[in-house]
Amino acid sequence: MLLDKRSYSIIELLVQNPNNRIADLEKEFQLTRRQINYSIKKINDWLESTYLPRIERSKNGSFSLDQKVIQYFTNLSSQQEESEQLEYVPTEKERTILLVFYLLTKKEELSLAHITDVLEVSKNTVVRDIKVANEWLNDYGLTIIYTRTEGYKIKGEELTIRKLLNSLLEKILQMYKGQYYLEKIGQLNAEAVLPIIEKIEEVLGIQYTDQSLVVLPWLLLVNKRRVNQGNILEKSWHESVVDFRDTREYEVINEHLIPLIKLLDHEREWLILQFLTANFQDSTKNVVEDKDLIIAIKEMIWLFEEKTYLTISNKQYLLERLAQHLRPAYYRVKYQISLKNDWYLDYIEREESYTVLFEIIKEIILPVEKLTNRIFNNNEIALLTFFFGAELLNQGISLENKIKAVVVCTNGISISRILNYSLKELFPDFIFLNVLSIREFKEYTRHFDIVFSTVPLETDRKTFLLNPLITEKEKQALQKQVYQYLGIDKKELSISKLLSVIKKHAKIYDEDQLVSSLKNMLNSNAETRDPIEFESSLPSLLNYLNEERIQFIEEVDDWKEGIRLACAPLIEEQKIMPQYIETLINENDTEHTYSFLGETMAIPHADRPNQILNDGFSMLILKRPIQFKNKHKVQIIVPLAIEEKTNHLKAILQLQKLAEDTELMKKLMSKQKPEEVIEIIKTKLLNIEIKV
Repeated sequence: MLLDKRSYSIIELLVQNPNNRIADLEKEFQLTRRQINYSIKKINDWLESTYLPRIERSKNGSFSLDQKVIQYFTNLSSQQEESEQLEYVPTEKERTILLVFYLLTKKEELSLAHITDVLEVSKNTVVRDIKVANEWLNDYGLTIIYTRTEGYKIKGEELTIRKLLNSLLEKILQMYKGQYYLEKIGQLNAEAVLPIIEKIEEVLGIQYTDQSLVVLPWLLLVNKRRVNQGNILEKSWHESVVDFRDTREYEVINEHLIPLIKLLDHEREWLILQFLTANFQDSTKNVVEDKDLIIAIKEMIWLFEEKTYLTISNKQYLLERLAQHLRPAYYRVKYQISLKNDWYLDYIEREESYTVLFEIIKEIILPVEKLTNRIFNNNEIALLTFFFGAELLNQGISLENKIKAVVVCTNGISISRILNYSLKELFPDFIFLNVLSIREFKEYTRHFDIVFSTVPLETDRKTFLLNPLITEKEKQALQKQVYQYLGIDKKELSISKLLSVIKKHAKIYDEDQLVSSLKNMLNSNAETRDPIEFESSLPSLLNYLNEERIQFIEEVDDWKEGIRLACAPLIEEQKIMPQYIETLINENDTEHTYSFLGETMAIPHADRPNQILNDGFSMLILKRPIQFKNKHKVQIIVPLAIEEKTNHLKAILQLQKLAEDTELMKKLMSKQKPEEVIEIIKTKLLNIEIKV
């Protein structure tokens, strides 16, 4: 009595061929291993309820089915279709979703008897389900209450409830017989409002995806039901909506909704937003009028080319296609109505060809995230990865031949980010997948070609060991070592990059002659390095360090006293708590610490959010060097207090550039006044812009 269509299909296949393994089922049904195991569990629960033996797994990974099970399903298939033989009963998780939907869309007072009748379970089961649902709703700030006059209902902020309804509809429509449950529980007729949506499609010149076309009628109906119940959105929602009233959709959808659904203005705008966030698969008109979004997408395409060293030939076509996809995503993310469906993410985790692109998309989506002032969740990134990947294939572009690398670093978030940045700068033609801890690396399943690690690892992949804060000299040696191992001629690589850039902006008449000329140029200027110009909107070093936090002292008794003195301005300005100083001392009381930049600077820091009150750096300059536990001698100690973990990278990279400049360090250590130190830093920063 608990077997759904997917589970029936799986057991039917196993009856035909028990030698199938999980990998075979994953491929056949396009499911994840987790989903397959979940279905096998459901099948075994069903078999036990019908007094049939469970499915077992053999040592070689294949499945073992008892002859009684094989005979049962063989007879069943020969008699009737499974839909006529097997009645589906929702799981506890599915019942929770249906119960919450029922309470939010009820037409009358609901008692236990009502819920029991609709869900077709016992009263005891309903009581348990209500308890489970209440625990789930607590995460949304909602709660189930009961009164004699109103029965069971859900109490909480209406905007949160409307967003939850979006998610519930999506989940229910993915269930087996989901539409049947919506009709039964909601007592609504979606087909009645379908002509409205089709008319909107016609006038706008768009075609919604099949999924959107299924969801939109229900969204219209359940939102109208909430209004009819007297549950009205706050006007603060209405006042916050300012960026889609001038769109063509606003005009058209408003026009077609007014005659059919009588709502207040801010309620109608909520419904218009549902249309704006719905994906569409085709458009006969240019529906993207937002110039800022177009600029952000152009920057995305530019970032993709820069990170992959691939050239997109038809950028205008890709721009138009991405704009059509990203416009609904833009509104979903901005108004926090994002996709809850993790099917896309599950698929990407199985498909190696998409995982690399997924990581790249996470980086290049930044311009659109800045526009929305919100982060795209992984489901949105996954859907964009599918879309972007398909368009790249249409243009014959592939990432398959790119070198894929992972970084293993055991030295905390800040140092790991600096190392990852340094490696990307050193090997811009590589695709860096992830920065991992040792534990994460041991469990890492994605394909990669090489590893950069700060510690020795047990792996069959080529591993390059390096210091977390790698110096310029070490960078040059590492680059030579890596390219030699891969059999890559660095000059040939540079020519390839130059050709890629030239092709973007000019027509080449004689490529062979151009390659020859470039080779001559590189050979004659082998030692010349052009300055690299970087851009970044992240805070500079001087946003974290000021004159009041710079101190000078002749000498200290030991490195522990040095850290305490260096932290004093941060304590005084209430940037850190006193416990943070002891944490820094403990973190550096080892021979394996890497909290150093260049030859003479220490940057003690730790990831302790409860001990850091605000962002800030301080600086202690010693006239005589002090030796740390790992025998490293320093004359400048710069404690780092980092509360906001996403903004400080540029500042630390600038600090690294300063520390690696030996002459500049000598100048700093010779000064007596904080303003002189700041002036030296300012002058240096003018020449080392950092892009992150």
